Amino acid sequence: MDTTNDAVSRGHAIVDKAADHLQGGLREAQHTADAGASALSNKVDTIRRNAGPAMEKAVDATDGLLTRSLNAVADASRNMRAKVADTQDSIVGYTTDNPVKALIIAAATGAVLVSLIRALGTSRD
Repeated sequence: MDTTNDAVSRGHAIVDKAADHLQGGLREAQHTADAGASALSNKVDTIRRNAGPAMEKAVDATDGLLTRSLNAVADASRNMRAKVADTQDSIVGYTTDNPVKALIIAAATGAVLVSLIRALGTSRD
């Protein structure tokens, strides 16, 4: 019987030792999981803190780009108006200085336009 009791005792000891190792492994796994979750939480907090300034920079950059674009369009519009006014003044000055030539040019331009309109009208029929 002693050998049976010894075998049972050794079996219990092996099972107890395996259970202790298993519990230690579980505790270690739990600790590792907790540390990983804590690190992940810290990263998320860091990203949250940094997202605000990054968004502000993006908004500022977009606002600056929009302002520069609007200024460029306004400048181009002013330049175009100035060129139209210069061209208009040039035409009026030429007509005043050369009324006969201006009348002949206007008549020739009108004749060309009428010819084009007739040509386009007959090609559709």
